[in-house]
Amino acid sequence: MASKIRLLFTDPPENEPLHMKTELLLVCAARAQHVERLVKPSLGASKFVLCDRYSDSTRVYQGVLGANPQAELENIISFAEGGCTPSVTFLLDAPVEVLASRLNNRGGGSSRFDLAPESVHRKIRQGFLDVAGRFPKRVKVLDATQDQASILESATQHLAMKMLDQPESAK
Repeated sequence: MASKIRLLFTDPPENEPLHMKTELLLVCAARAQHVERLVKPSLGASKFVLCDRYSDSTRVYQGVLGANPQAELENIISFAEGGCTPSVTFLLDAPVEVLASRLNNRGGGSSRFDLAPESVHRKIRQGFLDVAGRFPKRVKVLDATQDQASILESATQHLAMKMLDQPESAK
């Protein structure tokens, strides 16, 4: 169900572009469904949950790019998360030129965000770096210009250190 909701905003009808409020609500509706049907039951079963594109993406795409008001955005995000805030977030960061080259080498992207001009990609990158600055205890910025093994090693080391820093009841 969450993926079907997500399709409404990733591929809207050409003759009816989404209003930014509608896009925000659709993104958060998909997240709420995902949290209630998958994340919470998994956490309840003491499983680790790994997500890509969680609420920080909403802060950037629907907040920074979509210009939805910050206070309203945070309230909707909080409601959609239903108390499932990540304990750690990895931001894979690289210069826009490097990422554009990688995308082109893979045959290019097809989403409206992939096809956006370089200035939009710079705004997106800066938005994510700003989010990392707002949540420094949770967001770990990793150098995505490194090879995959090095990035994985950095992430693994960070998780190990984070697990050591938590009180026993939080593990």
